[in-house]
Amino acid sequence: STNLLHDNSPQKGPSSYIEDGLCLDIGPKDQPAFPIGHKNARFLDVQSRADLVRRYADDHQRLKIRSIPDIDYVWNGSVSYAALTGGIKFSYIHASHVLEHIADPIGWFADVCEILDDDGVLEIKLPDWRFCFDYRRRPSSFSEMIAAYLENRKSPSAYSAYESHIYTHPKHIHVTPRYPDDFRFSIDRHKQALKQAYRAAQGQPNFNIHSWKWSAETFVQHLTLLNDLDLLQLKIIDGSVVPSRSYSIEFRLLLKKKAGQNNCAPFLARPGN
Repeated sequence: STNLLHDNSPQKGPSSYIEDGLCLDIGPKDQPAFPIGHKNARFLDVQSRADLVRRYADDHQRLKIRSIPDIDYVWNGSVSYAALTGGIKFSYIHASHVLEHIADPIGWFADVCEILDDDGVLEIKLPDWRFCFDYRRRPSSFSEMIAAYLENRKSPSAYSAYESHIYTHPKHIHVTPRYPDDFRFSIDRHKQALKQAYRAAQGQPNFNIHSWKWSAETFVQHLTLLNDLDLLQLKIIDGSVVPSRSYSIEFRLLLKKKAGQNNCAPFLARPGN
């Protein structure tokens, strides 16, 4: 829908909400959306600050150590956000380059909806698969999202692990041209991918991989379908969708709860629930 696209009019950002109530940044890394130490700022990640610093050092990634906040909530994937945060509600939730790593996006949206104020806002930033190191991979389909939800998927699939290893090495971001001709299949690459897929199937997944590959257009289409099927209790705010630009690999949008929505659970319960 064209009225979803951002029209360059001023919008309230994360910093505008921090004085009004509690705000949560999911996966802040070294670029927190809210001031570190602010009384209303909270941070959630899959590891503590010390473990994050250690992990990224091992991966040879250069981070601004001083910009990594203390993590208030360490999430291991086994509990809901509501249980982890003690039922606290947030007026603004920011998740930058998080959802592409989540095994079950529909379940994640329900989790976030539970801890969002009735008038709260969720901001999502995602990499556009066409312009990041995923560009050799196949874009995610809507049916894959449905399958991940019905299977109650808790970790990346063996398929995602295999495909990611095969197609994202070497990695290129902001390359010129965007699609360099430096990729070759090899039996060694397939052997390495098979190891990664086997580990994922055995319950030892690599959460650093991208389980999902969207563009702004396909992501909006998928969310619209989820709304129409009553599997998503959040709606896109009109004028909030900012597609990826020629100088950027990411797109972003804002969501809020549907009017009068008290139940965040998808209409269709998972088998066995």
